[in-house]
Amino acid sequence: MKDNGRPAGSTQDVTRPTGTGRPKNVRLKYHGVVLLLSVATILTALLLCQPEAGHVRIGVKQIPELCLIRKASGRECPGCGLVRGTLFALHLDLQTSWKHHTAGIPLAAVLLLQIPYRLIRMRVRRETCWSEAEIRLGRKA
Repeated sequence: MKDNGRPAGSTQDVTRPTGTGRPKNVRLKYHGVVLLLSVATILTALLLCQPEAGHVRIGVKQIPELCLIRKASGRECPGCGLVRGTLFALHLDLQTSWKHHTAGIPLAAVLLLQIPYRLIRMRVRRETCWSEAEIRLGRKA
C-alpha cells in the first residue's frame, strides 16, 4: 500500500471525484422540503383574500397589519407590494397584481413552476456534479 491509501501500482487520479454529488436521500429530502414549502405557500396564498381596503383576510377574519415600515411611516413598502402582487397573481387577477408590484407575476410563476420541477428532480436517478462533467469534457485533469 502507498501512503495515500490506494494499492501500489494504482493509476487512479486522486483529484477525480468518485461520487455523483449529494447522496440520493439528501437530494430527495432537499427537493421534498422545497416542494412542500412551495405547495404550502401557494395554498396559503389561495386561502387569503384581498379586499379593496388593502387588508388581508381569511374568510371573514381580518389579519392585523404586520408591516413595521407601513405602521411607522404610513407608506407602502416594496415588500408589501410584492406580497400583494403575488397574491393577486395567484388569484389570476393579473392587472391588479401588476399595479401592486411588477415582480408579483414572475414570483407567482416561479412558485407554481416549483411543483413540476421538484417532482421531476426527485425522480432523476443521478445528478452529475460540475467537476465530474468538466473532467469528461477535458477541462480539468
